[in-house]
Amino acid sequence: MQFTPAQQLRVGLLCSIGALWYGVFAQLNWALLWVVLGLIFVVIWQKWWTVVVLLAAVFIAYASWQVDAQQANYGLKSEVGREIELVGYVSAFPDARITSVLVNLQTDRGEVLVTLPPEAQVAYGDGLKVSGKLSAMRNFGGFDYRRYMARVGVRSQIIRPEMWEISPKHSSGRPLLLRAAETRKWISDGIRNAVPEPHATLALGVLAGVKDPLPSFTQSSFQRSGLTHLLVVSGVNVVYVTLLAYWLFGWAPRWVRFGVAVGFTLFYAAITGADAPIIRASIMGLIAGLATATGNMADSRTALLISLFGIGLWQPLMLSSDAGLHLSALATLGILVLYAPFKALLKWVPATFGLRTILAITLSAQVAVTPLLVLNFDDWAIFGLFANVLSEPLVPLLMLGGAIAAFGGNVLVPLWAQISGIFAYVIAEGLSLISVFISALPQVVLPALVAKIWLLAFALWAVWCIVRLAPSRKK
Repeated sequence: MQFTPAQQLRVGLLCSIGALWYGVFAQLNWALLWVVLGLIFVVIWQKWWTVVVLLAAVFIAYASWQVDAQQANYGLKSEVGREIELVGYVSAFPDARITSVLVNLQTDRGEVLVTLPPEAQVAYGDGLKVSGKLSAMRNFGGFDYRRYMARVGVRSQIIRPEMWEISPKHSSGRPLLLRAAETRKWISDGIRNAVPEPHATLALGVLAGVKDPLPSFTQSSFQRSGLTHLLVVSGVNVVYVTLLAYWLFGWAPRWVRFGVAVGFTLFYAAITGADAPIIRASIMGLIAGLATATGNMADSRTALLISLFGIGLWQPLMLSSDAGLHLSALATLGILVLYAPFKALLKWVPATFGLRTILAITLSAQVAVTPLLVLNFDDWAIFGLFANVLSEPLVPLLMLGGAIAAFGGNVLVPLWAQISGIFAYVIAEGLSLISVFISALPQVVLPALVAKIWLLAFALWAVWCIVRLAPSRKK
């Protein structure tokens, strides 16, 4: 059996990604031993696969060293458990909850998660001064929250600081995000002028990733029905943005459409936060969207592997601990390997308004992510699969309705502004009704063993589709 250069590249990327993931948990001394063994393999056999083994060993050592270095270089490590005063700026869009506002505070000594009262009016780029007890991140339930937050450089927190002072000057932070924050506020104000609550919050979450609190009943319904992920921006949202760009510029040459799609994606990523989770969701969504629009699945599979490899090199902890990255990668992979078969099976679905495409994308992504949702969330019920199949086609409609409402709410008189929000209101109400209906059904949980078998079967199928282990005979 002889592998083509493209197959060798994909095998190498798969092994390298696995090595970066494993290296996070490995001891550096053992990792260096793997490097020595890899060198021995290369010297003895001198085959392409021995080079792959050596590179995998190098990446295991690299990931292990990277994690140790990040822990050692965290400037606030010695201050944990003490009263401290910190001054910095808000480095990510705040996460508003019912009882609190979670803020990432960037200081010259490291990044800290600060829990402020719900009345705090804070925005990205604001200066922030806090004083209180610095504590280590705590795990809860079976979720490793410490490792999850460490992936973005946050290793400590201040819960309910004794003193906090906001300087809303918007003078810090990246200029692109400061402009994006203004656009995000414009969208938020427009939708709230045109759409009543809680439908406005639903539209904002789906369109712009705004994390505002929902009424407890609505929040509970979305959680029990497995639809909470719809309220934040994911790679699937980016797929729709990419497809929209291709549709709007369908008359232009391919390179123009590609450039416009990238521009749309970058702009959308900035509006929704442009933090690490949004960036990886944008990368995954752009790959899946371009593959769907162009029909070129093979190159997109290689691009997916290259993207995951790049993320692993940039931040190994994200590759191993970011559940959102895992879900985005699986959803993208599902679209790349299952979209064509599902679209062929759905010939009976009308192609009007892209309905067949949206449904094929939904089914492809859901088949891929369902087992991981079951394994990550103990209370995720099997009916959540049906809820997502029903709800996902409404997501692009709510994004469109939200955009119309944002425009109308900002430029039209009140009566016409409310009329412009009717479409978004109807779609958001549909999502709410689906969540209420599914949450009222018996919570039948898929057994973990079945989920593991399902995930393994999909992984093997996906690897075969990526590598295409078809032997090529020598002539």
